[in-house]
Amino acid sequence: MLYIFLNPNKKLNSHISHILDKSELSYKIYYPSSIDDLHDIDLEHSSSNIALSVLSKVIFPEKFLVQFDSAFNIHPGSKDYPGFGYNFALLNNEKNYGAVCHYMKKEIDTGDIIIESNFAISELESVDTLQFKTYFHILIVLMKFINCVKNKTLFDLKRTEWTRRPYLKKDFLEMIEKINDK
Repeated sequence: MLYIFLNPNKKLNSHISHILDKSELSYKIYYPSSIDDLHDIDLEHSSSNIALSVLSKVIFPEKFLVQFDSAFNIHPGSKDYPGFGYNFALLNNEKNYGAVCHYMKKEIDTGDIIIESNFAISELESVDTLQFKTYFHILIVLMKFINCVKNKTLFDLKRTEWTRRPYLKKDFLEMIEKINDK
């Protein structure tokens, strides 16, 4: 069984649901707003329970993750931009950005990446256009993930490590402060 965890506030959810409906996989969707919402999840006892978080803002505790055979997260970023990355990619004048799927571990954005879809960042890019393009790539990553589950090749995928620690909100605020001081 595939357990999908979505951010309840994302317009992308209808597209994600449509893709899942067409997949012919057994799945359940949950929309947790907080960690407290995870207590109400009813797991079936099956041979393979997989958790997949897509754009969820909830940080899944280890005691929740261990209930699954495997747990994955799909979100904006690249191997160079785990965590809070849109603004940093633009502020650092990066050439590429994208979306990733990685194993979930106790520490946020530290599990190995199994799927990455990247695109070029335009010189005209804004945070809004970068987010729009990234959402398209999130759907690409989701479709690849689903195909791997269907074809039973998910655990055969090559694993890639992140190149650095995740940016945190405090890092962003520090960078804004430096910009304002100039």
